Amino acid sequence: MAVKASERVKRYQNPNGPTISTVERKVIEQDGLYFKDIDGTGTVSAVNDWRLTPAERAEAYVKVLTTSEKIGQIFTSDWRMGPKYPSPRLAANGHKPVADESGLLDEAPVNVSDSIFGSQSLPSTSDMVKKSFNRHVILRESPTPEDLADYLNQLQYLTETCDHFVPMQVMSNSRNENGEVVFGMNDATGVFATYPGTLGIAAAVKGTARIDIIDKFADTIRREWNACGLKKGYMYMADCVTDPRWQRTFGTFGEDPALIEEIFDHLIPGIQGGSNGVTPEGVSMTVKHFPGGGARENGFDPHYAAGQWNIYATPGSLQKYHIPAFRAAIRHNAESIMPYYSKPSAEKSAPQEDFNGNAIELQPYGFAYNKVFIDGLLRGQMGFKGYINSDTGIVHNMCWGVDMLDEPERIGYAVTQSGVDLISGLLDNELGEESYARGTNDYYDTHAVPAGFKKEDLVLTDASLNRAVSRTLTELFRQGMFEDTYADPRKAAEVVATKADWEEASRVHRESVVLLKNDGTLPLKDGTKVYAEAFGKSAEAGEAATKALREMLGKKTRLQRNHQHQKPICDRPVVICRQQMQHIEILVAQAEQRADNREENILDLALKDRKQQKIHAEQAQRTAKYQGIQIPASAHAVDVLRSGQVHLRQTAAFAVHEICILTDHLDLAVLAGVNRYEHVVDARLRLRRRRPHLADFEHFTAVYQHARAVIE
Repeated sequence: MAVKASERVKRYQNPNGPTISTVERKVIEQDGLYFKDIDGTGTVSAVNDWRLTPAERAEAYVKVLTTSEKIGQIFTSDWRMGPKYPSPRLAANGHKPVADESGLLDEAPVNVSDSIFGSQSLPSTSDMVKKSFNRHVILRESPTPEDLADYLNQLQYLTETCDHFVPMQVMSNSRNENGEVVFGMNDATGVFATYPGTLGIAAAVKGTARIDIIDKFADTIRREWNACGLKKGYMYMADCVTDPRWQRTFGTFGEDPALIEEIFDHLIPGIQGGSNGVTPEGVSMTVKHFPGGGARENGFDPHYAAGQWNIYATPGSLQKYHIPAFRAAIRHNAESIMPYYSKPSAEKSAPQEDFNGNAIELQPYGFAYNKVFIDGLLRGQMGFKGYINSDTGIVHNMCWGVDMLDEPERIGYAVTQSGVDLISGLLDNELGEESYARGTNDYYDTHAVPAGFKKEDLVLTDASLNRAVSRTLTELFRQGMFEDTYADPRKAAEVVATKADWEEASRVHRESVVLLKNDGTLPLKDGTKVYAEAFGKSAEAGEAATKALREMLGKKTRLQRNHQHQKPICDRPVVICRQQMQHIEILVAQAEQRADNREENILDLALKDRKQQKIHAEQAQRTAKYQGIQIPASAHAVDVLRSGQVHLRQTAAFAVHEICILTDHLDLAVLAGVNRYEHVVDARLRLRRRRPHLADFEHFTAVYQHARAVIE
């Protein structure tokens, strides 16, 4: 077996410049600096000169690449690994991987017809790289970090052997949340630090007042993926849920557009490495699904014909619910945005307005084909500067609104007319070549242009190819992939094994638990028997999960008994937190005084529900009693809960929650933590909306985070 590419990498360090990593690609040394011979000229050309901007280098490179090489770069498809990680879906269709000389790549062609995206006829890995010049693939398998780095390095080595070097952009759906693997939607299997699903993450943020959960989550993703050489994610869903029947709800951050927007304000710069586009240390994000997939008709999913319509049931609901999170994507320069499959229904929708207050024309074309939304709203009015990456399958099975066009026409219409830069689904190079050829041959002399369309919108052109490819090349240059192409498998394993990341993910799991109802059962009395059962899609999966759950609960019960007679912690954390929150009280009051009189008064609104206050007080009292906590801080917590002072009341519950966590009584921590954040987040969001008083919001946030840091 041949030596793996990972073991042959040579590195050259530029002073105050990028590291150059290569296996066989020529390295040019000039004026004490190193440059990779990307374009094959052997000179420090505009393409090879890392001192120029990514956009300048990309613009120069599209003039060098052949038309066929550019056509290969406007398509992406899911791809497979070698025999060690066979695809279950392909195996079910009779595919048997054939290893290359390294053992890492699959050299057997694929022919399957069961994909929801269309029939797949894919070449060997070597032919895909060298002959088809495809440079975007989707990885769905879940290897170990070392094996992932080795696999990606081997792919990159193949790209080095071509006349024109363009690194492979391997992308994946999200991998850092707990959830069931769903083909085309979720690829997480617990290899990377595993947080709860995105709904759970949102619940934890809402329930703890810790937006830094997102900061840590994003930073973990960035470091883990970057260490493995995985530089682009089809993530995350900015969709706002307005129909709970929608199957994709599980991948969203919920139904609160303000919260979703705030999450993306932290998520994008955290993963990409900053707010000015992806950095060499960052991972590109493809934010999806513009202009919001939550506007479903009867909850039907647009992977299937029944769900092909977006319905805006109330006036202005597009702007109110579905657009806000995409403002954050543009504000922080997400590298790409993915339009949804569906098409808007004018007949079934209430009137919707654009950012200029004008009525939006709801043309019945899938959003990847919809010039009004992509070129007009997203780019023209919202100012998006990245590239458009279509959802998977728009040319074949999910061509909603353009089914009257044939496949080459759909490709031309998406790229040339509406501005799609990367088409996800299948590697349709031949159809792309046909679409390009029709622009200059006599095809439309003998074939009618479909009614309602123009020939020039239905073909690929040099201008549209250059625009699309220059945008995706710019991303690769920004990522530093042309210079430092290779990952270190040992470092990948070390980074993914970082204990603090896994502990933080575990903590967020606990904080994501939401108590919906308590009839007095909680807190549990000593000796109470609990029935626990988990469910899965199959009986076997459910049984395995139930066994693991019961074993975990058994261990937890033993742990709690061991800690039952421990000395309670001191009262300092509560006292300090109370002092900090008194400052917050003052800030909120000051902001309220300056606020418009028509605004709802936060404190009045929160104080209306005296019954709920009593419930909180009783819960905290039971918690303190169960814990045997007799310290003054605990007594003060109960007094504060009864006092009706909203923010101090919430802080006291927060303090009891921390006491529970520190003594390992996590079931009680969940109880004490319920609803402690609700009024505080109301205050934060309301203050934030008052732009003239943004400084108060920033001070509010800083004081709160300081209080949290003191507690921890």
